[in-house]
Amino acid sequence: MNFYKLFLLSVNISLVFCLEPIQECKFLNAYSSYYLDDNGCCFSENVKCDISQGHIVSIDLRNSIKQEMRNKFSLEKFLNQFPSLKRINISENELTGDFIIPNNTTLVELNASNNSFNGKLVIPDNSEIDSFFNDGECRLQILNISNNEFKGDLNIPDNSTLVMLDASNNHFNGYLNIGENTELEELNVSNNEFKEEFLIPPHTNLKTL
Repeated sequence: MNFYKLFLLSVNISLVFCLEPIQECKFLNAYSSYYLDDNGCCFSENVKCDISQGHIVSIDLRNSIKQEMRNKFSLEKFLNQFPSLKRINISENELTGDFIIPNNTTLVELNASNNSFNGKLVIPDNSEIDSFFNDGECRLQILNISNNEFKGDLNIPDNSTLVMLDASNNHFNGYLNIGENTELEELNVSNNEFKEEFLIPPHTNLKTL
């Protein structure tokens, strides 16, 4: 009898853990035709799930977002549907409009290269993220926005935990503003039209520019 109860308990726990990824698979299915089965996206080579936590943690949507979703794609809305996402590739999808990374993002790596983003660009101030995540592990470190159509200033906020930023081959024609106390080590802003010389803050970690 005790064994039977233990078995039922383990089944119930498994169902709870599987529920969230299945729900997130349904969200993902709205964006891509890769995942025909709402229950099976975690078995795709383009998706990784943390079953123990019940969430999708990595998605590769390179050149695979449905056309009807490309026209109304919102990065901020998309990321809010996947609360434990750490890595995502949305490159080569002809995406346009604003590029807003929410302050409560769990992302570590984001590749949005080879699109047509041309609106507002917001890189989160990770000082707020540190207070949100007690373990400090879920912070944006790698961002690739190369080969888009961004204009104006490029602002890397104070306390940013970005380690690598590729913003090459855009239309930036304002100022490059690098905040204090960033962890930035590698920055590529080639093939833009920034005003004046770059002002690099003291005590920077920047190794490659």
